[in-house]
Amino acid sequence: MQLIYYQIAKEKNGSGIIPIFVTTIPWLLFLFANPLENFLFHNGSSNWMIFALIYLILLSISLILHFKEKAWAVVHAEIIQDILSQRNE
Repeated sequence: MQLIYYQIAKEKNGSGIIPIFVTTIPWLLFLFANPLENFLFHNGSSNWMIFALIYLILLSISLILHFKEKAWAVVHAEIIQDILSQRNE
């Protein structure tokens, strides 16, 4: 049980995989900057608005999921802490 608690504490304090994906997407786009710019802005196209909207929606969903997972890690850590304290009494 103590080992599980330590793993939950690590998850609670860790950054997780979702923020890593969120921060790497813009860097990935820089790799394809010229072709992407040509596609998004050619002849007054509004493709850039669609792209920005989709990116912001995905960013918001991933961040909500990340903080929801972090909140569950806190809840599980408290449950395990209560169990461990009851065993020690």
